[in-house]
Order: sequence, then structure tokens, then C-alpha cells
Amino acid sequence: MALRMVVPLSTCPRMRMPKVWAGCGAIVAIAGGRAGSWRCGCQLRDCSRTSLRWGARGGALNHGNDVVWARSSRSLSVVASSATGPASQTVPNEKLDEETKFWEQIRAHQKAAARLSKVDEARTLVATSSTATLSTISQKYDGFPLGSMVLYATDDSGRPILAISSLSPHTKDLETNSKCSLLIARDAGDISDTVVTIIGEAETVSDAEWESVRSSYLKKHPDAFWVDFGDFRLVRITPKKIRFLAGSATAFVTFGEIDGEEYLAGAVDPIAQFTAPIAGHMNRDHADQTKAIAENSLGVKIDYAKMLQVDRLGFNIEAGHDGKPVKLRIPFPRPAQDRKDVKNLIVELLQGAAP
Repeated sequence: MALRMVVPLSTCPRMRMPKVWAGCGAIVAIAGGRAGSWRCGCQLRDCSRTSLRWGARGGALNHGNDVVWARSSRSLSVVASSATGPASQTVPNEKLDEETKFWEQIRAHQKAAARLSKVDEARTLVATSSTATLSTISQKYDGFPLGSMVLYATDDSGRPILAISSLSPHTKDLETNSKCSLLIARDAGDISDTVVTIIGEAETVSDAEWESVRSSYLKKHPDAFWVDFGDFRLVRITPKKIRFLAGSATAFVTFGEIDGEEYLAGAVDPIAQFTAPIAGHMNRDHADQTKAIAENSLGVKIDYAKMLQVDRLGFNIEAGHDGKPVKLRIPFPRPAQDRKDVKNLIVELLQGAAP
């Protein structure tokens, strides 16, 4: 009795799929009919949650909180599941094969898709965002880290600028210990989206630079009248290290550490600043065309496609699959030269997607 199929399950720490596959999308390869053990075949470096014991009467596959039991190669039944799935569900081979092919195609496409370097993506995210979590070494709480939500801007080199009040706890912390971190999340409601953490030291802006730094801050926050209050000061964070993380808890995780000097030498993508008008127009007036472009690029069918961010190398989408969202990358055929050229590239992609 040989069992040859791939089984998506639900608790692999790096992947995510809908319904019975929610939280995973792991491709767990099961083969052979003799007793033995198998590990998770999801190809993720940190996954060690899966083990299989196969005997003469069937097998039990444990993957986190899910237990899958199979008596034959016809189907697999989830007999004990976490809260993400039903207590009992049978998954036919055809569905498993379909899901496997879908995610294999997606992984191959995403691996090859053109995207910004980590340095440039970090610089771009920091430049285009405006809120962050500032963590300081607390004086009040005996050296424990203290996090605060703050508004920030950047100077021309990409160093974050804060306008802080002398009444704020983090101001007192920085006066005693200038070491801090600034966490910037592209989508605070989605841990799988890009997160950049700047680790550095904060210093008060000198009188000689105050006017130019103030202008940079007000350009990002034009209503920040408080910058001129007597108890406010402008501080700037000089990056020492930058931690970059994208795709957490998915099959497309990317992470790394960037030196401060390398970060400062990076470049802000020139197209990213036009994300709001471009994505807004496409999502409002051309949702079907965006879906057609995505399906043609990905090579699979999806429920919908919503444009999220745009840069010179392509755009990110939220795609629907089996009732659940997944964030994916769609590359341009070539780098965009300017905002007008983005329109040309989208038209070119749409022509390629025409039946």
C-alpha cells in the first residue's frame, strides 16, 4: 500500500494557506507503505514540526496541533485539528494535487520576480511611511525597553527625524541613553508584510541644521504646528544597523541585516511616491484588468487582485485564493523610467494578458 501525495497542513511556522491549510500551505511529502518516519517537506529551513509514523493499518501525521490519518491513498482525514479548521475533514487527492500545483507555481514565480534590493526597499519604506514605534531604554522602569508610537520624517540621507516633547518619557530616556530603535511596518495589521527596524543613536539637531531639518519634518507633517513649541525639540537617529523582514509566516519570507552606512548609501525608489494615485485608480476603475495581468504573470487563476504598492520594478498585490488573501509580487517587463512609463508598462502587461 503506497501513499503518494502531498498534504498541505496548518501550523508550519513559515507558510500560510486557507481553510484546512490555514496557517501553513506546507507541502508535506508522504511516500511509501512501510513503517517509518518523515519530516516536513515544506522546504522551510526552520520547520521541524512534522513527523509521520506509518504502519500496516495506516498512518498518523502530526504537524503542530493537527493530526492527519490516512488508511489508503484515496484520501486523508483531519481527525484532530486546531481552531483553524473543522474537527473532521476529508481532502480528496484531486484537491491536494490542485493545491500543490498552485503553490508550486506561486513559489517559483515569486522567487524569480524582480523586486527592489533589501537596502532600497528599506530606504523606500522608511521614506514613504510616517508613523513608527520608538523603543528606548527606560529610566523609569529600570532599563526595560519602552515603546512609543511616534510621527517621524527623514532627512535627505534617510535618517529619521522626530519632534519630541520634554514631557514625554522617551525624551528623558534619550537624554540619559541615546541608544534606541525605530520599527516601521508597511501594514501594522499584517505581520507578513515588510517591517524595517532601525537600530541607532538619537541626537538633538544642532542650531545650524535646525531650520533645514524642521522643513523636512513639516514637509511630511504640514500640520505639526507643535514643532515650534518651546518644550519640543527635533532629534535625528543615526542608523547603526537595520533589520529587514518581509513575508513573515509565509512561504516567501525574506530577512537580513543591513549596516548603517550601507543603508544611508541606498536609494529611495522614485516611483513608490506615486503608489496612492496609481493603485487607487487601478483598484477603483480597472480591478478586472489588474486581475487579468496578475493571472497571466502568475500562471494561475485567482479570485481577485488588489494593487497595494508600486515601484520601478513592479507592483505588489493582494490576491484572493480559496477565500483567503495572499500578498504577491507582479514584476514589470522592464524598469519604469517615470510615472508616465508605469502606465505604458501596465498597458503592455494587459496586452500580454489578452486572450
